[in-house]
Amino acid sequence: MTEHLATAPHPDRYHLTIPSDWFELDLRGRVLERRLRHAVMSRAGADPQMRAQGRRLILDLEAVLRTARRRGVVYAAGMLRAFDDDVVSALMMVSVVHVPAGEGDVLSQLGRMRADRRGAPDGAWQKISAVDLPHAGPAGRVVGVEVLPVSDRVSLPYATMHTAIPIPGTSGAMIITGGSPNIRLTTELHDLFDAITSSFRFVSSEGSAEIPV
Repeated sequence: MTEHLATAPHPDRYHLTIPSDWFELDLRGRVLERRLRHAVMSRAGADPQMRAQGRRLILDLEAVLRTARRRGVVYAAGMLRAFDDDVVSALMMVSVVHVPAGEGDVLSQLGRMRADRRGAPDGAWQKISAVDLPHAGPAGRVVGVEVLPVSDRVSLPYATMHTAIPIPGTSGAMIITGGSPNIRLTTELHDLFDAITSSFRFVSSEGSAEIPV
């Protein structure tokens, strides 16, 4: 269970429930990369397959987080888990976006995008829909498979889900993003990302612990 300071005026905090066996990443510190490597490899243990997947995950996360820092991400958490002969990794991020005056809100912008795109040569697809989160109300969502760069030379398909939650009293939004390279489990991963995102709620300062991000 995670509660963080949201970089938005109304309200000023949010709550998101993260599975207890996920690792959380502090985006503030200069020691992020070292902590990231330790968090991943300590879960990989001595198993060669887990360690190989862990090294790939570290490279992916470092690339994603470098971009995330530039784009206003305020929180990130990840997982690395073995299931029988398979290794699954995933990342969740929370970011804050501010829509310029005169451009409407983030939901109206999503509504102007093409709602369903499939059949791309690289296997990428997306579906845009409206959702109603249990504790946060109406939100916009983009689910699909994206081909994302993980280095200057390599791009990989990722199962992704982006949920845009309007910030009350502003034209901005909190964006909750889930991503994983395990696209053979796309349906299950989308269910997982939805379950975590559904725990999101805004909270006020009164009676809440301040844990700044």
